[in-house]
Amino acid sequence: MPTERTPLVSDQDGTSEPVQYTAVQDAKKPKKKQTPLPKVQLFAMMLIQFCEPVTGTVIYPFVVSLVNETGITGGDQAKTGYYAGIIESVFFASEALTAFAWGRASDLIGRRIPLAFGMLCLAAAIASFGLSNKYWPLVVCRCIQGIMNGNIGISKSVIIDITDSTNIAQAFSFIPLTWGLGVVVGPMIGGALSHPAEQWSSTLGKMEFLRQYPYALPCFTAALVPLAAFVFTTLFFKETLPSAVAGKKRQATKGASPDDDVVLPSSALESQGAPPLRALMTRPILIILLNYAFLAWTEQSCTVLLTLMYPTKIEYGGLSLSSFAIGVIMSFVGVMIGVFSLVTYPWLMARYSAKQVYRTCYAGYLASPILFSLMNVIARRRGAVDAPVWILIGIQVVTGAVSIQAFGAFLVLLSQATEAGSMGAINGLAQTVACSMRMFAPFITSSLFSLSQENNLLGGRMVFLFLELVVISGCVAASRIEEGPKSEDE
Repeated sequence: MPTERTPLVSDQDGTSEPVQYTAVQDAKKPKKKQTPLPKVQLFAMMLIQFCEPVTGTVIYPFVVSLVNETGITGGDQAKTGYYAGIIESVFFASEALTAFAWGRASDLIGRRIPLAFGMLCLAAAIASFGLSNKYWPLVVCRCIQGIMNGNIGISKSVIIDITDSTNIAQAFSFIPLTWGLGVVVGPMIGGALSHPAEQWSSTLGKMEFLRQYPYALPCFTAALVPLAAFVFTTLFFKETLPSAVAGKKRQATKGASPDDDVVLPSSALESQGAPPLRALMTRPILIILLNYAFLAWTEQSCTVLLTLMYPTKIEYGGLSLSSFAIGVIMSFVGVMIGVFSLVTYPWLMARYSAKQVYRTCYAGYLASPILFSLMNVIARRRGAVDAPVWILIGIQVVTGAVSIQAFGAFLVLLSQATEAGSMGAINGLAQTVACSMRMFAPFITSSLFSLSQENNLLGGRMVFLFLELVVISGCVAASRIEEGPKSEDE
């Protein structure tokens, strides 16, 4: 009989014994041979995961300029943070409102249709964003993007569907890597292709369309990513919903020919129907979701502060960096995330429990508010961004790349605590929690940033103190996570 501590994924022989989610088993025990990852299925999910950071961050290098160009601020740069925060918040608000529904739908009708439909509509939404030069149409387009991104949790359910205890950690390690690549490509597109008529006046400058819509080119380019995901998913992705797989397997046993677009996952468990929401709320799940709330809030707040501080003038609490410089920095962030995902995360997961890895990586965020504050203080005193500030930016990039690995460890923790038959719903619920935090974090963080500067609260550094207190609280919450199977056995 499964309990609230029974992990979601079972052994290949179909037994219900709890499994160990370890990258390397205890040296005293015989090592279980790692099951090969289904490459095509996993690539499809990584392509879908890739869409969120690309379509989400492509606007970061120019969102401040875009908001000012709409005229909504009335020329007052101090108000930019409020309106930029609304654009970001509405994205995550709409995603939060739909993520659980997407996940529940995937448990009932399958993974394939919701994934493909969402990617097609996401491509249309980001393209429409580039055709908007008024503020409120931008908000509407961003809202639609959020709704379509609500299905991102389904891809994590698919990863659980197609893995077992020997390769689940390896599969989840690709998510931070994919995110890292996304935050490389997204800002590069946004920084390099915005205002193309001005950058290449002798060629693209002759096109009236690009002069009228200076942000259409980066948005159209970013839209190609979800469009490619839609095509690949439609053509090559095979259904992985455990109940559908089990049904096809029974048909094959009876002599019927199973549908070719169904893959038999190594951890397939037949769903017994969608359990009610209350039944999903076990103590381990609630504790893990609380930690996800802190993680999502912290990561989003750091990203918002980065996009606000870097382009804002030094006297207003920023660093006066150009869009190109911001794009280069954020791209370097992505490269470092990729490196740590390939090297550091597997090494940590091979030697420590998922809880230990999560706590260590999340604690890295303690440095971010301090670094943000020091960068502006030094820039104000020196009158420019020179070597000391660039050194701090470099330190921030490294600590951020380490901290982002907490997401991979979190996903393993979540899979350990999830009951069979609830993968889509639980991942959708987790996505709802994360999006709810990301909905409020941009608005509150950007508003605190503006208020801190306008009223000189703690010398303009009130927002950094607030974020530091949030991270400390998150570290306390991380200590409440129950020990996973690995740590108990060790």
